[in-house]
This record gives sequence, C-alpha cells and structure tokens, in this order.
Amino acid sequence: MTALIRILKNHRKQLILAVILLLTVAGTLAVKWNEINQFSFSNNYSLHYVKARVLSVDEENLTEDELEAGRYIGTQELTLRILTGDSKGEVITMTNYMSRTINVRCREGQTILICADIPDNAEPYYTIYNYDRSPAVLAILLIFAAAVLLIGRKQGLLSILGLTYTVFFIILFLVQAVFHGFSAVGTTAVTILCTCLASLLLLTGFTRKTVVGVLGTLLGVLISGVAFLAFSQMLHLSGYNSESAESLLLIVQTTGLELKPLLAVCVLITALGAVMDVAVSVSSALYEIVSLNPDITRRALIASGMNIGRDMIGTMTNTLILAYTGTALPTMLLLLGYGYQFNQLISSDYLAIELSSGIASTIGVVMTVPLASVIAALVFVGNASAGKVRRRA
Repeated sequence: MTALIRILKNHRKQLILAVILLLTVAGTLAVKWNEINQFSFSNNYSLHYVKARVLSVDEENLTEDELEAGRYIGTQELTLRILTGDSKGEVITMTNYMSRTINVRCREGQTILICADIPDNAEPYYTIYNYDRSPAVLAILLIFAAAVLLIGRKQGLLSILGLTYTVFFIILFLVQAVFHGFSAVGTTAVTILCTCLASLLLLTGFTRKTVVGVLGTLLGVLISGVAFLAFSQMLHLSGYNSESAESLLLIVQTTGLELKPLLAVCVLITALGAVMDVAVSVSSALYEIVSLNPDITRRALIASGMNIGRDMIGTMTNTLILAYTGTALPTMLLLLGYGYQFNQLISSDYLAIELSSGIASTIGVVMTVPLASVIAALVFVGNASAGKVRRRA
C-alpha cells in the first residue's frame, strides 16, 4: 500500500491528465449524435458484412488480364462457411465476379469478407466484398507500435497514447459534430486545442516547454487558417468546390452540415501535425540552450531559434508539399490523360484547392519558427529558476 501511495504521489500530474483525457473520450462517447439528427445515403438495413471461410473453389472460369501478367478476370464458384453474424456456421455457395477493378481471387482456406443482403421476405443474396484485412491491419499497427516503443521507449509510449487520443477525438467528436450541423470552425478549434494539449502534456509534462509548444502550435495553425482564408478569397474557393460537394449537399439539407468552411477545416487539421512538430522541436532545443547557458539573452536565444528553425523549414515544407503531391498523383495522371490544357489546369478547382491548401499549411510551419522562438525567449529567459526547470521536466 505504501509503495502504491508513493507511485501515486510521484505521478500525480500524469494521473490527473489521464483522468481528464478519459473523461473527454467518455464525454464524446456519451453524446447520442443520431438523436440530434440522422442521415444516410441509402437504406442499407438489410446489408450485413460478415466474415466467411472458403471451404472450396468448385470451379474457375478465369483468363489472364492482358494489361497485367498474373492478374485474372472472370468468375469463381465458391463454397463458404459464414464465421460471424446471425448466420454463423451456415454453409453457402456463391459466384465471385472478378473484374479489373474489383478483383478478389479466393483460395481454399482463405478468410474473406462478404456482403450478405438479407431483406425481409426474400432469399439472401451474397457477394464478395474484399479480403479480410483485419489481421494485416492489426499486424501493421503492432509493427508501428513496436518500432516506436523500441526506439522511443517511455516517450514512444506517450507519443502513441497521444496519437491514439488524437485519432479517437477526431473520429468521435470532430467528424460527428461537423456531420450533425455544429459549427465547423468552432468544433475544429476545440479539437485542435484538446489534441494539442493532450499530445504535448503527455510528451513534455506540465513544464514551460509545454507552454511554448502549445502557444507556438496554436498560433502556427491559426496563421495557416488565416492564410487559407485569404487564398480562398483570391481564388474564389469554398467547400462547394470540393470533389464531394455534390454528394454532401444532400447531408446539408438534412443535418445542417456547414459545407462552406469545410476546406478550411481540412487545412487546419492537416497543418496541425507539422506545425506541432516544429513548435516542439524549437521549444525543446531552446530549452536545452537555456539550461546549459542560463545567462543567455532573449535576443541571442531568438537568433538561435531562427538558426535551428531554418533547417526544419526546409525539411517540413518539403514534407507537406510532397504529401499533397503524393496523394494527388493519380488525379494528375487522369488530368494528363484527359488532355487538360495549361490555362484550363491553372483555373481548375482541383489545382486551386491543392495549391492553396499546401501553401497555407507551409506558411503556418514557416511562421511557427519565429513565433516559437519569441515565445521561448519570453518564457525561458529572465527567470531565476530557468536552470531548475530541466530537473522538474
């Protein structure tokens, strides 16, 4: 009991933080979003996605795809046993249709995911949905976690916890709130504040480094948002120009989803990670400088922060622009295939959205360096206990 009390005292702040994080997650889970309003593109009450094992491949009528060797199109006649759902244990036979784009080749003993359409007063109809990817997804996540834990150890564990919290908060709160008609900008601001605080408090604790990191991140993301708003005015952009706008209009009419600021929300969330990375890196580096040289002046510390940040700017701007370019590559190939003319491409919604998003995020990253440097100079320098902060961190 004494040992437990000692542990609780030594980790009191971490426990308080853990309780706060759990309460926020519990709060988002407790909200009954569908009682606010509800929308679905289709009435899919009869569709059930269940796992099934291939007992046998009874017949194959396949021909090799002339576009890619080793890829086959045609049909398979299969016997399957359903492994999950209300029909668990039932043995069924079905035809697997394989095309160039929908191409799931089943083999005996393989587990797959099937779509079971079971309408009232009608015979069930089964189709192949996809490979059962859940074991592979779990393996990839475990590999990622193992790599982070092996190299990062305690900090690696804290970063995983912070990332997990961020992902769940975005899915459980931001997506749901925006979908159900709450203010897109307001809910995004809450999401950025909560996830930023959670991630940095987990990584750096209740220290001055956290103050600098949080303030630098929030200001950097704010600048990204302001830059995108300016660019969107110049380019006449809004959420109505996005690829999904036509489909989302149906949701707007039912749930009140705010479509106009949706692009800005995407930019803010995209910029958050890169801006936080730069803010924390600058904060940590300047913190170590002050710890080793408590007599350093604010001007000298700001200069050091700018020198450190210049290298980060080069790598992080490349990271952001390449991330946008990588995801846009298939679309660029399509544009090339459609024979887009230069003037047509320059004035297209697609290029305007990608360009303004990438540049706005990059500007936020660039401006985070001087902002974090100035904040660090104000927080770290001129305090008699600056040298003691390191021991408390």
